[in-house]
Amino acid sequence: PTTTVPPTTTVPPTTTVPPTTTVPSGPWVAVLNTAGCTFSSSWNCGNLVNLEGADLTGAVLVGSNFSLGSWLRFVNLSGAFLTGAVFNNPDLAFSNLTNADLTGADLSGGDLRSVDFSGANLTGTDFTGAVLAASNFSGADLTGANFTGADTTSVIWP
Repeated sequence: PTTTVPPTTTVPPTTTVPPTTTVPSGPWVAVLNTAGCTFSSSWNCGNLVNLEGADLTGAVLVGSNFSLGSWLRFVNLSGAFLTGAVFNNPDLAFSNLTNADLTGADLSGGDLRSVDFSGANLTGTDFTGAVLAASNFSGADLTGANFTGADTTSVIWP
């Protein structure tokens, strides 16, 4: 069954995404490199990479691939740029994605319990079949987001 999402009451300001053609920099780069992620024009963190509890605040992960079972519980991705990122079946439970840009990201089938998405841009994000119980979407832009078959028990909507 399709879940009806209440209309968004506020739309976060448009975010300018940094270019992805340059080599990324910031304290979060070392965290990804240490975990075994590789960068060409985007990050590839396959092969069950463990990033549990990592601080990736403001990380530029546009178009990145975390689809091979990366462990991402308790990760701080606040203010991160995750446009078009693929997190197929992610375990992001208890993570912080406040004010992150996940436009067009794939979070389908994931464990997203108690994730803080407040203020995030989730335009066109795919949450198909995800477990979103007790997650917070206050102030988030959910325009075109897909929640088909998702568990939205006790979710805080915008």
